[in-house]
Amino acid sequence: VAEIEKVIDAFQAPSTETRRHGVEKLCNLLESKTVVIDQEPSDVGEALSRLLGKFKPVLKDSGLPVAAASSALKSLERILLLLGSPLYVKPHYKAVAKAVLAKFNDGSDKVRQHAVPVFLALLAVFGPDSETVWETLEMEGIGHKSPRVREYTLVCFSAAVDHFKPSNFLVIFRRFLFNLTSSLEDREHHVREAAINALVGMYKFVGVPIEQQLRDHQPPLRPAQLETLMEKFAHTDLALEDDQVRLSDDHVVYHQRNRLS
Repeated sequence: VAEIEKVIDAFQAPSTETRRHGVEKLCNLLESKTVVIDQEPSDVGEALSRLLGKFKPVLKDSGLPVAAASSALKSLERILLLLGSPLYVKPHYKAVAKAVLAKFNDGSDKVRQHAVPVFLALLAVFGPDSETVWETLEMEGIGHKSPRVREYTLVCFSAAVDHFKPSNFLVIFRRFLFNLTSSLEDREHHVREAAINALVGMYKFVGVPIEQQLRDHQPPLRPAQLETLMEKFAHTDLALEDDQVRLSDDHVVYHQRNRLS
């Protein structure tokens, strides 16, 4: 606990260099595997929870080198998974989530990529069907003024589908279908590509009903968009999952162990 308190002090320092040393100290502390939470609540858990509340200045520090910023995000991910309980995370969720979402707009692709697993860790803590986490991505990410944030919000959705499987968050899964089709019309190419990749990821776990919903979509998708998606679907193997996935009352699909013919 004393070592965690030292990291907290470093994170609150006005100097970027001191914060960088704090990130290094935290990485070493986590790698040493001496940080263990064996009960709830615990002194270590409460100390790590306080540390979560001090991450914002570090994540917002544009002076941190790329390596240090990436290490801070990886450490944050590990802390969330280590805590594993909303009891410790909930008091600081809003500040942490917004700060991590802002890293989707970082100038470094490496930093942006390391921000995605932090949201997966938040979903692991709160549950993959958590309205708390998904509302942040949906309300603040999809319509963000920055194309990088819009793009990486969609990347995050794809990663969540692949990691948790849609049978664990069907309500969100259905709702995001509308967001994805809207993003196909984004003015930025990278956002449109991310939307296509996300739809392909959905198809992997749902199959034919996705095709039908896209064909019946209102307003209709542009022919070129639909053709691109159908071509990609044709080259995508369905996931090997036995769970029933229901997109709507009219569309039910059971995943097959072989591609549907």
